[in-house]
Amino acid sequence: MTDESSRNKQLANQMQVWAAIALIIGVVGGAFLPNLALFFRPNIQEAWQVIQPIGSLLSQFALPLAAALLVGAIVLRQMPDRSQES
Repeated sequence: MTDESSRNKQLANQMQVWAAIALIIGVVGGAFLPNLALFFRPNIQEAWQVIQPIGSLLSQFALPLAAALLVGAIVLRQMPDRSQES
């Protein structure tokens, strides 16, 4: 019984770690990646055409992924053991 409960908690902890990583990548990618084009001042138009879609993809997919992982970790912690159901 405690093995299943600790397994759920361990998986929830891993989900929280991956959620934090996805959140950091999403925020950094969405906020700071477009400013990276400033380093390419002579070729700013070409750099913006490459960097802008990458930043928008990171913010569109990493932030919802982080939210889903956090909610999944919360739900997994609240789930009862499978051994109690059988």
